[in-house]
Amino acid sequence: MHVLLIDDDPDIRMLAGFVLEAAGHRVSVAESGAAGIALAAGAYDLVLLDYRLGDMTGAEVLPALIEAAPTRPVVLLTGTEDPEATGGLLDAGAAAVIAKPFDPEAFAGRIEHILRSVRES
Repeated sequence: MHVLLIDDDPDIRMLAGFVLEAAGHRVSVAESGAAGIALAAGAYDLVLLDYRLGDMTGAEVLPALIEAAPTRPVVLLTGTEDPEATGGLLDAGAAAVIAKPFDPEAFAGRIEHILRSVRES
């Protein structure tokens, strides 16, 4: 499967990219919200979107990603523990929220579960 990873943190991009590629997925990367929106029309099976990007928030990027591909799941990666913020993201259309920092094995399992749902639908 092909995953678009939108995150401005090089360490997260490296870790998440490594985990996804080790699981056999192709990964494309955008380092900003604007770059992610520009790539949103691509044929991705899943988008991983950071909540706090340098140029905008994930909450600002999420509607553009959903508009580009309404059935493609978007998973928010966030370091915030504010339940109102994360609940709002789910209400806005995010498929899931994954807290950072994350355990690589747990992250891989969660992503595989979401992708399995995509394949079965």
